[in-house]
Amino acid sequence: MDTDLLKQLQTLAVDQKNLTNQTIARYILNNLATINKLTTNALANNCFTSAAGIIRFCQKIGLEGINELKFKTKYLSENVSLDVQQFNANKQLVADEMAFFNEYLNIKIESARIIHASFLIVIY
Repeated sequence: MDTDLLKQLQTLAVDQKNLTNQTIARYILNNLATINKLTTNALANNCFTSAAGIIRFCQKIGLEGINELKFKTKYLSENVSLDVQQFNANKQLVADEMAFFNEYLNIKIESARIIHASFLIVIY
């Protein structure tokens, strides 16, 4: 039953067609034990998406919403043995991807600051 969820997450974690779903699935796989403690907004922020994106992801994998995801991931973390080598490989991929997203967001924030500062100079 819940191993089907795990298989879905593993499949989505390597899906190159939808990077949002890939990011969410990888984050969930690497944080199974703590997903149940996150709010929808916190999970969305950690996955660089919106709360609506998290809800759509839950529906895509056949869940009614975030609460069912929390319940099932807690069950998986407590009762299902994961292949440690595959899990570590996925963790490294997510770490590399997270570093990329962090750098991207820093560049985007700095660009916004520069544009904002330029805008203020033009007004005054």
